Amino acid sequence: MLTALAVAASCTGNGAGNATSGKAEGLVESAYNAHKSDRILNLADSLEALGEMSAIQADYWRGYAYSRLCNRRLAEASWSEAVLLEPKNDSDVEYYVRSANRLSDMMLLKNDYESALRVALPALEKLHEGGKEEGEDYAHLLIAVGCCDLNLGNVPDARDKFEQAYSEFLKMPGRYNTIMSGIITITDHCLAEKQYPDALVWVARLEQALDNFRALPKVNPEVVDKQEARVCLYKACVMEGMGYRTEAANAYDSALKCNYAKTAEGRMEALNYLMLAGRWSEAADNYQLLDKQLTEFGMSLTMDNISRFLLPKFEANYRSHRDAVALETGMQIRNSLDSALVWLREDKAAELAAIYHTQEIKQDLMAQEAKIQRDRFLAVLIGMLVLIAGLLMFLYARHGASVRLKEAYNQLEKANARAQEASRVKTAFLQQISHEVRTPINVLSGFAQILTTPGMELDEESRAQINTGVLDNTKRITGLISKILDLSDLVSTTTIEKKDIVSMRDIVSEAAANCNILDNEDIEYEVVSAEGEAKMLTNKHAASHVLALLLENAVKYTGKGTVRVCLEPGEKNVRFVVEDTGIGVPAEDAERIFGQFVQLDDYREGTGVGLSVARSIARRLGGDVTLDTSYTSGARFVFTLPYLNFLSSSSIPK
Repeated sequence: MLTALAVAASCTGNGAGNATSGKAEGLVESAYNAHKSDRILNLADSLEALGEMSAIQADYWRGYAYSRLCNRRLAEASWSEAVLLEPKNDSDVEYYVRSANRLSDMMLLKNDYESALRVALPALEKLHEGGKEEGEDYAHLLIAVGCCDLNLGNVPDARDKFEQAYSEFLKMPGRYNTIMSGIITITDHCLAEKQYPDALVWVARLEQALDNFRALPKVNPEVVDKQEARVCLYKACVMEGMGYRTEAANAYDSALKCNYAKTAEGRMEALNYLMLAGRWSEAADNYQLLDKQLTEFGMSLTMDNISRFLLPKFEANYRSHRDAVALETGMQIRNSLDSALVWLREDKAAELAAIYHTQEIKQDLMAQEAKIQRDRFLAVLIGMLVLIAGLLMFLYARHGASVRLKEAYNQLEKANARAQEASRVKTAFLQQISHEVRTPINVLSGFAQILTTPGMELDEESRAQINTGVLDNTKRITGLISKILDLSDLVSTTTIEKKDIVSMRDIVSEAAANCNILDNEDIEYEVVSAEGEAKMLTNKHAASHVLALLLENAVKYTGKGTVRVCLEPGEKNVRFVVEDTGIGVPAEDAERIFGQFVQLDDYREGTGVGLSVARSIARRLGGDVTLDTSYTSGARFVFTLPYLNFLSSSSIPK
């Protein structure tokens, strides 16, 4: 568990590989060799816009740059976009597989085995189809699938995948860093799943790879020392897990002779054995370095890191009877939870209530713990006078407190789960906004660098492309800012003033112009109206904005197909029915999609607020927006508006 600290926070990423070909190759290769991650981002965006780099290659390089900048969220998003695309040539396949390799590694670090399988298996299939089942990426993808099989209990399948990967490693003479990295991943997961005999085999192979590495000329002695310490620590965990405690202790003592074991990173890795062996006092000593390590690696105390690092630290100090440190850690956990959720208190009332509820439960837990301590003390005093009566009172009080404590813990777990999910959704929204703003800005920056490069000569076609790119990305930023401003409509309850006498076609025309659906060559756009002209008293701008949001949603999830608007006047209401031939919406998500920041597909562009805003504005106009679940050829949204007695003279504005 603690070994993942250095791995998750190192932010170095795996090898980047070669850049793309042509004129783009020199630019990206130069930035890569100079370790200029910001320039790689700018080049990826601008070269993709100019058609000099494919989308898959650009997404790979963006993910690589973000990983070097320690922005794991955006690195994951970029590589996720890469694996959603279909490779068009061998070079695209290569970058697709690289992206899948990096992304599956990130999923394994988060213990998200289902997502890791969804990424790794298609990549292995593409390598199989192309007859390229070899190399470093292939081996690491096999390891990713094997780790997932191991977690799901498919031990024989996991062993088979691991052996295939090891066979590939044996074909890489001299690549001992790659080989040891793969073996370390396998060993960590075998230990995590308590497959100690299997872990012992891989520890022996790691030791053999280390011996081969040590025999190379000009090896780095620090790397050798680090891997020697790691081999001994692995042996200690395996022996302890198999019940050979003396051998485990000896292996641990051998690890302590290495310089790496004396470093902060080495002492953190040693915690795996110390916690397993129940050597709580030594574990508590090592945990004194945790805060410094988290700060050094730039890791914030998110929900995951609190569970991964602070809770074990609390356990080690509690079990070693270091009550002051345990209490301090408990307070740190509480304060960290407050810090992780404080921005939620400024945003949403429901989430505010959940956080307050969490704090109340924490206070209740502290009160329960204090009561337990008082009951113990009271039992001791009474036991000195009346031993039998005191013992009965103590057992009764302890039992009651234990039941209440267990119930309080269950409530805390549920409250934290709700708060964590809300935090995840909001964090994903903010990261997506950051990504969508940064992409067009990077494109504009890339164009500026190209135009200002000394000696750079551009033909008219290239200048036209750059001009188009600047205008398109400027428009994209403007549209995104408009969507962000729409967020105010989510919490507004003010009735919208209705003073426009308009026809249904007026609203449709303005909506189509605002969402640019008429310029989309991939969409066949139709407007179907009933006989007669239906007019109403409403707010034209607000109504057309609702319809524009529904059209944008239809285009986004259709890709290439048909979007149709049916105008249906009724006795009391008019209906704007928006139908598309896209991927559709599952019936069980018919209401969930109208929630704030909800996207059924996390890897599509967007903020997840369009449908929420559309429904909010529609209801303030006296209508509504709903999903027709009976429609199965795509998605069908129904936008209703009232007539508002237009023909009455009192309804007509003066």
